[in-house]
Amino acid sequence: EGTAEQMHESLARLAALPPKTRVYAGHEYSVANADFARAIDPKNAGLRARANQLRVLRSAGMPTLPTTIESERELNIFLRVSEKEIADSVSKSVGEDVSDPVNVFAALRRLKDNA
Repeated sequence: EGTAEQMHESLARLAALPPKTRVYAGHEYSVANADFARAIDPKNAGLRARANQLRVLRSAGMPTLPTTIESERELNIFLRVSEKEIADSVSKSVGEDVSDPVNVFAALRRLKDNA
């Protein structure tokens, strides 16, 4: 996977693509990823609505992909590491200040790995 800095930089490049760019992930982890994001950002109504939509799709045997860069920018917790609310939540979860986006990303990755 690489270092947190490399992963953060890679996702930043993807996030810079045009908003309507379609994203086709090679796996179907959308529900688990949305649940993890909701644990970090529980007040996000858009994330809550998307998680519910994903569950409906999966329970009907439908894929949750593709998505768009625009949607990923709004809902993918790893693309939101520069947001103060996300940094604060991650800092609280790990018990240390991780306000720098790369450090937030690294701590978030550790939390996800252990979820």
